[in-house]
Amino acid sequence: MTTITVVLGAPPLRILRLVMGRGLYWVSVVGIGLVLFGFGWKALALLFVLLAMLVGFYSELLENKWSPLSSGAVALSLTTMMGGVGFGMWVVRQGQGWHGHLVESIQKSFGQSPLLNGGLKVSVEDLLLQAPSGFVVLMMVALALLLVMEPRLKEWAGLEKGTSLQYLKEFRLPDVFVWITIASLLGSFVQTEYKWIQVLSMNLLNICVLLYFFQGMAVVIYIFDWMKMSPFWRTLWLVLMVIQLFLMVSVIGIIDYWMDFRHRLKKKMTQIKKTL
Repeated sequence: MTTITVVLGAPPLRILRLVMGRGLYWVSVVGIGLVLFGFGWKALALLFVLLAMLVGFYSELLENKWSPLSSGAVALSLTTMMGGVGFGMWVVRQGQGWHGHLVESIQKSFGQSPLLNGGLKVSVEDLLLQAPSGFVVLMMVALALLLVMEPRLKEWAGLEKGTSLQYLKEFRLPDVFVWITIASLLGSFVQTEYKWIQVLSMNLLNICVLLYFFQGMAVVIYIFDWMKMSPFWRTLWLVLMVIQLFLMVSVIGIIDYWMDFRHRLKKKMTQIKKTL
């Protein structure tokens, strides 16, 4: 429930930043964070503040004429670093017992969850080892929601819509990411005496899979446009892909490195126009 709250909290925070401006936004964020912390919702308060930082950094860069994707990438990097610094400070404060405190917190949060008690049987240790990528993935999903909704959010805030979303349909990761994905896949499943290699690989793989899901979705939406698919069927297929076909869409994104589907479609459309 907390993860859904965090993801869905990004658009309202963006509207708040657009309407209130820099100063009032940060004052409001600190105030809400303190209220959540005061009620004992420490994890939610921490996630809220980090999400507010993501939205705040993103907004600042946009106002300085950065592109939306560049703003999002830098904001995500800064927020991740801030999260890492915060976690490091917490570990220092807890001392040698930090691991036990963390395990206890996870057991309290997920004790009755099917994740630990269902058929998957995910251990607390597994959750701990993949927590870094879990946090990054959560922020990436929130950021993706911001990018998709940006024109509508500006409209709701009483501002001009600004840039269209055409650039999202052209989204393509740098070529080096495909090799990072392959290396992390091998590192995740090949057993070595160095446990940290497997842990690092698993976290990188989680992040890369989501990134290639976004690229795969860009390819799929481009194909839908090319097919002139109706809004009803487009929405139905997109919901199905998010819920049931996540990995398949990620694979499409990875294959796009070699196939470059959108370039092929553009070339085909150009040839068709020449023959008409």
